[in-house]
Amino acid sequence: MDKRKQEQNPIDILLVRHGEAAASWNKANNPGLSELGLQQANILVSEMEKYSMIESIVSSPLRRAQETAEPLAKTLGLPVAIERAYRELPSPAVLGKRSQWLRERMAESWSQQEDQLQRWRQEACEILSGLEKSTAIFSHFMLINAVVSELTGEDTMVCFQPDNGSITHLQIYEGDLTICALGAQLETRVN
Repeated sequence: MDKRKQEQNPIDILLVRHGEAAASWNKANNPGLSELGLQQANILVSEMEKYSMIESIVSSPLRRAQETAEPLAKTLGLPVAIERAYRELPSPAVLGKRSQWLRERMAESWSQQEDQLQRWRQEACEILSGLEKSTAIFSHFMLINAVVSELTGEDTMVCFQPDNGSITHLQIYEGDLTICALGAQLETRVN
């Protein structure tokens, strides 16, 4: 029998969207946080106090996600592990063409996506489902949507609009990954 199925306590997973980036997705490959983004990262520390169960912090390899994780990691005295599976949606390398490409993808369904994007989504969901301790994961708009759409069975690429610094609460209980609460809805633009 699966070890997790024997466990009585649920494993909490917090999917946190990074703070506002200093540059748009179309203009920079790997921007850090803007001044507002740094403020959002610091505000997250107090918002996450209610999630005292956090045992691990993981981030996308991108700077904006890592910089959002840093204040919480410092407060909790935990290292930030980097997990490539929680990176941003794989996209064309040409900066000027990424916004148009993203708008086209966002208007489509998952069943219309190429194999690379299907694998990206599947890998993230599999790694999430395999977590063995309560974890805060700092990631991106589309990754959060990929996971939520998979868990709800929705085929749309964008099934909700997580704002910068929003916290989507998932839980693994008896081997099943479920959604407890979606994060705050978008008030800022996708960047």
